[in-house]
Amino acid sequence: MNIERIKDHCMASAYGVAGLVSTGIFCAIVVKNIDIIAKGVFSQISKTDFVPLLILNVIGMATCLLLAKRIASIFLGRAMAIFDNGRSAPFPEWANFSQIVLLRLNHCQ
Repeated sequence: MNIERIKDHCMASAYGVAGLVSTGIFCAIVVKNIDIIAKGVFSQISKTDFVPLLILNVIGMATCLLLAKRIASIFLGRAMAIFDNGRSAPFPEWANFSQIVLLRLNHCQ
């Protein structure tokens, strides 16, 4: 395995780890919201207090899961593209935002 292929694997691994870490943060928020809902169900909280809490937590969980899915698809999709085609692999069409950000970061170096 030559040095360029090793660099490709390192860069793809970095993208993969970044995707998993950022997704894990959102999943931790969802688990915390589930814990809050469970405490509300099993406590003697009134319905007028619990229903808004439930609605906000469900909205928050849905938002977190959608963001986690989007972030994971961008990072892990890029990692797979690098594994297949090397570091010069083009970004997938749906990753325009990440392409802009990474191009800016590359110009700063």
